[in-house]
Amino acid sequence: MPDAVTAVGVVYDFHDVYSDKRGRAHLVNVDGTHDVSVLESQYPALADRIQRLWTY
Repeated sequence: MPDAVTAVGVVYDFHDVYSDKRGRAHLVNVDGTHDVSVLESQYPALADRIQRLWTY
């Protein structure tokens, strides 16, 4: 994949699993980074939408 491309993983929560706000999108991965604390520091404007149910 070219360096100019950013791969973003997002979960669309239509079952209220991540929050009680149905239909919200939650950021779970950016270019292979899936550590919540790292993503929150890199994307502070999205911090309330960065969440993972499982970590590995």
